[in-house]
Amino acid sequence: SAARADGERRELVRDLIEARALAQSNEASLAEHQRSAESHVRDHQARLHQLEESAARAEEVRREVVRHLDEARALAQSNVADLAELQRSAESRVQVHEARLEQLEQSAARANGERLEVVRHLDEARALAQSNVADLAELQRSAESRVQVHEARL
Repeated sequence: SAARADGERRELVRDLIEARALAQSNEASLAEHQRSAESHVRDHQARLHQLEESAARAEEVRREVVRHLDEARALAQSNVADLAELQRSAESRVQVHEARLEQLEQSAARANGERLEVVRHLDEARALAQSNVADLAELQRSAESRVQVHEARL
């Protein structure tokens, strides 16, 4: 029974030594895990800080974009008003030019009519001139013939 108690005691001592070794190992492992966790926390805090700065920059960019969009909308509205005014002005000028074109077309039609009348008169004058030339040639032949008759009598 003393041997058995001694065996149990030795087994308990061995278990105690293993438990202490395991506890020391666990403490070392726990310390490593704690250092690792603290490192992760620092990394996450740094990343969080970067994300917060990035979010602040993104918000600044968003506000800038909104400002540019507002300016672009105002410019577009101004351009629409300017274009409407230009269109009204252009339409008015087109009406003036169309009226002037119609006057010029009427004037051109009258001038063409007058040109045709002048051409007709020129054609009549040519015909009359040709007739006069023929008449003059006939008169000249007749006069020459009469001159020869008079000369022969003399």
